[in-house]
Amino acid sequence: MTNPESIAHEAFEDFSKWETYTIVFDLMDKKRLTLKKIAEIAFKYGIDGAVIDARRRYFLQLRRQYKNSL
Repeated sequence: MTNPESIAHEAFEDFSKWETYTIVFDLMDKKRLTLKKIAEIAFKYGIDGAVIDARRRYFLQLRRQYKNSL
């Protein structure tokens, strides 16, 4: 499984909060998946799109804080 959607499905199947979101948001940052597509995939595993939006905002916030601390 090497296509981005398959990777995202696998990440949500073996859900581990930090690992899963790191994997899918890394794919998003590389422009291999959209936030909408991630939300669609997550929904199949019982995760609402609003949760995906909130997690993305939180990840971006953490990234900004990290960059500002350097």
